[in-house]
Amino acid sequence: MKAIVEISENGTIQLPRELLAQVRRGTPYWVQAEEAKLTLTPVTQTGQLGTGVAAVKQETPFWATATTAERIAAFQRWVDSHKSGPGLPLAALRRESIYE
Repeated sequence: MKAIVEISENGTIQLPRELLAQVRRGTPYWVQAEEAKLTLTPVTQTGQLGTGVAAVKQETPFWATATTAERIAAFQRWVDSHKSGPGLPLAALRRESIYE
């Protein structure tokens, strides 16, 4: 079944009852956007895309699994990736310079 739907200003999509009758309530869906096309695919128990679609693993964020030493090393690499620049002159650090 095909239907024409609109996206509201806050991003909500209202689907016709005829479409909703074909799916189970409370089912989570992956939303994939490709150019001007949105695809909704049911999520399986394992958090992967439903049958017929290539499975996509959810990546655990680095900060959730990294040790303190690994986070420090990653932060230091990030700091080192920035170029050194001229520091602020001492006059810029004076309170009076804020109001100039």
